[in-house]
Amino acid sequence: MIFNNKKFAKDLKSIRQDLGVGVRGLKGLNVSHSTISRLENGKLPDILTYAKICRWMEKPLETYFK
Repeated sequence: MIFNNKKFAKDLKSIRQDLGVGVRGLKGLNVSHSTISRLENGKLPDILTYAKICRWMEKPLETYFK
């Protein structure tokens, strides 16, 4: 399986921007703003962070794998 990091980063940023918040505005997600910023810029998430963000985005975990 291959992780589609580009789509994950794009979706994360898009949903955050649609909510009208900056990376510091996602306090309820329990992921640091620096981590959100790194992920939006293409860094790979660890599995726990990935699961939290998928749950927050209301996406199944398999969404970004092919």
